[in-house]
Amino acid sequence: MLNEMGEMIRTNDRRVDRIMAQKKEQTRFVNGRTYRIPAASTAAASTPVERLLDGAWKGQPCFIVGGGASLLGFDFGRLRGRGKIIAINKSFESVPFADIHFFMDYKYMDRILSGISGLESLNKWTSFQGRRVFLNVSDYNVPEGVIGLHPAVRGHLPASIAEGIMRGNNSTVGAIGLAYALGASPIYLLGVDGKQGGADGKTVHFHGGYGKPTSTDVLASFVRDLEDQARLLKAAGVKVVNLNPASALGCYPKVSVDEVLPLATGEAYFNGCLGFGDGFYQRPILRALAPHYATLYIQTTCPDLYWDIPNIKFLLPGSVRLRTQAKYLASLPKSTFTSLPAGVPSLGWRYQWDLASGENHVESLRQRSGVPLDQFDFTFPVKPEWILAAREVMAKFDMKGKRLCIVRPSTIRKEWFNASRNPKAVNLQRLIDRYKDEYFYLGFADLEPDVEWLDGELQGIDAAFLNGELPLTTIFGLIKLSDMVITGPTWVMVASIAERVKCFTVFGGCAKPERIVDASMGLDRFGYVAPEPFCDCRRGDHACNKDIPAVKIIQRFEELRSRSVWQ
Repeated sequence: MLNEMGEMIRTNDRRVDRIMAQKKEQTRFVNGRTYRIPAASTAAASTPVERLLDGAWKGQPCFIVGGGASLLGFDFGRLRGRGKIIAINKSFESVPFADIHFFMDYKYMDRILSGISGLESLNKWTSFQGRRVFLNVSDYNVPEGVIGLHPAVRGHLPASIAEGIMRGNNSTVGAIGLAYALGASPIYLLGVDGKQGGADGKTVHFHGGYGKPTSTDVLASFVRDLEDQARLLKAAGVKVVNLNPASALGCYPKVSVDEVLPLATGEAYFNGCLGFGDGFYQRPILRALAPHYATLYIQTTCPDLYWDIPNIKFLLPGSVRLRTQAKYLASLPKSTFTSLPAGVPSLGWRYQWDLASGENHVESLRQRSGVPLDQFDFTFPVKPEWILAAREVMAKFDMKGKRLCIVRPSTIRKEWFNASRNPKAVNLQRLIDRYKDEYFYLGFADLEPDVEWLDGELQGIDAAFLNGELPLTTIFGLIKLSDMVITGPTWVMVASIAERVKCFTVFGGCAKPERIVDASMGLDRFGYVAPEPFCDCRRGDHACNKDIPAVKIIQRFEELRSRSVWQ
C-alpha cells in the first residue's frame, strides 16, 4: 500500500556525491516516514521479485518511452489503451499513467527523494500509480516503494526475472530486458534516438532536469550496448520496433509512430453519470474509448475526474438534483464546459446502475460498454497541486507523529435516501477508539439541516470538516496522502481503491460487497467487514441487519493494516 502522507522533506543541502562517499547511513523524513540511504551497501534488492511475474504481459504490446529529443511535443495521450508502458527515468513525469517507471541510476532516484530535483518531481513521484522498478546494479538498499531487481550476468538475456535483467550502460537496455522477461510482444521504442537532436541539433532529452548534456561518445556507447542486446533478442525471436525513423540505432526495423499509433479522427458524445462515485466507475470506460476519437464529449458533474484524459471535452448537465454535485459545478469556471456541436454521434450506450438486477456492477459495465477486461484500468492519478493543497490542510494540525487516517462518517441525504446501506456508527467507532494512539483522524462531510445529516455521530475525530469546507480536489489529495481510509460503502471507498491507498469499508445492508467491488478494480489495498447474514434487499429504506461482532471488525482491520503490498 502506498503509505504516502505527512510532511514534505525540507532539507535542500544534501549533496549526492557526499551521500555516495559517506560510510554512515543517512536518514530522510519523506512523506511521513524515515527514508534510509546507505553509502555503499552490499544488501540485496529488498522487494520480492515475484511481484513482477514472468510472462505477465505475454502477447501484449509494450511501449518503452526513452528520453530522446525526438519526443519533443509528442502527445503521450496517444499511448493510452494501446498496450503496456515502461517509462524510463524522467519520462515518467510526462507519462504518469505508465505501468512501470524504470531506472538504474541510484543518483537519479536520490535527487528526487532528497528534493534536489524540485518539489514538482517529488510530487509526481509520490502520485505515480504504477510500479517503480530499480535495476540495482550496485546492490544498494532499496527504499520502500521501489521494486529492486538484480542485473543478469553481462551478455546474458534471461527470460526469467529471478535470473536477473539484462543490463547495459544505459537504462533502455534494462527496460527492454524487463519487457522481454514479462513476455511483451512486440516491443516498441519511443525516444530511443542514440544521438543529439531537437531544433538546435544539440538537444539530447525531450525533458529537462539533467546536468551537462550527454556527449556524442557516450551516446555512441549506448548504441553499441543496444546493438549487442538486439542480436540476442533476434536469436530469441523477439520483435522490437523503433518508432523513430531518424534514430541512430540501426539494429531494429524503423517505422513512423503514426503507423503504429494512428491519430484518432472523429468525435463522439457520451451521456455520462452525475454522481462522484459513479464517475470513478465510469473512468475506465472513458479511458478505453477516448483513444479512438479525436474528441470525446461527456456530460459530467466532475470534470476533474478526467483531468488525465487529454481529448475529453465537458458538457454541462441540465437539471442536477444532487446537491453536492450542483454545488461543485457552481464552483467551476464557465470555461470548463463547452457546447456539443451539431451532428456529433452518440456512442449509443448510457452509463447506469441497475442495482435492482443484483448483478456485479463492474461486470455489467464491461459487458454493456464492450470494453475488455485487459483495458479496464481503474486507477486514478492525483494531480501534484491537489497533494500540495492537502499538505497545507495537514500543516495546520499538530499530528504528534501519528499517521493520517481519513474517516468518512455516514450521512443520510434527503435527495437520495439510502440509509439501509450505511453501517452502524458504533462499528466505525470501535476502530476509532482502538487505534487512536496510532492515527490522526480527519473526517469530512457536507451537512445541511434537513437536507443531509449524520447517521450517528463519531467521537474522537481530530480534525472535522463537516460543512463542506474542503474542496473536492483537496479531498482527493488527502486520500492519497493517508495511511488508511475508514468508510462505509460510499464514493470515498471507490476513490480510495482508484487512488491505490488502504481502505477499510464497514458495510451496512442493501447491496452485497461483491455487487459493488470487483477484483479488476485492484483490491490489494482494500479490506471490508459485513454483517452476517447480509440483508441483500436492494432497498434504501429497509431495516437491514447491521450487527457485526467487534472481534470480527478488529480482526479484518488488522489483516488489512498489516498487509504487505507492492508500492
